[in-house]
Amino acid sequence: MSAYANIIRQSCEEMGVSIVKGVLSTDHVHMFLSTPPHLSLSNVMQRIKGRSSRKIQMEYPELGKRYWGRRF
Repeated sequence: MSAYANIIRQSCEEMGVSIVKGVLSTDHVHMFLSTPPHLSLSNVMQRIKGRSSRKIQMEYPELGKRYWGRRF
């Protein structure tokens, strides 16, 4: 299991979101989620993407130089 998948799972657990099904590819992720009614899907995805990007960039600082000034 990749580090990215672990980060996504951890973020979902913290928000009370269940991953029903997911596929992790080299350049994108497909997920079917079950979210609590008080959370909007856009906020859930924003938090997952933000946390995973930050944690990966902290773990692999060389990526910051490669993607500096651009979206990760």
